[in-house]
Amino acid sequence: MAVELTYLSDGGCSLEFDTSDATVVVKAVRRLYGKLVVVRSYGPGATIRFGGCEFHYHDEWDDPCIISSSPEGEKILKALCDTLIAKP
Repeated sequence: MAVELTYLSDGGCSLEFDTSDATVVVKAVRRLYGKLVVVRSYGPGATIRFGGCEFHYHDEWDDPCIISSSPEGEKILKALCDTLIAKP
């Protein structure tokens, strides 16, 4: 599994992963944070909510990522990334 947490210049962060790993990422979100809700879909992405935070999901040119702009969301994405990396 290829997953990486990237810190953005605006203070947010982005959990980046391969398209082939999208199902594994969604399963990990549900296991750790319960229901994942799609708030609004648009073009190549959506606004999603899980773990009490809102995120932006983008999948343009087979380069998916989940982006957070809040400190709470950053903690959630870091924990999710750590879980995905540790998975055997």
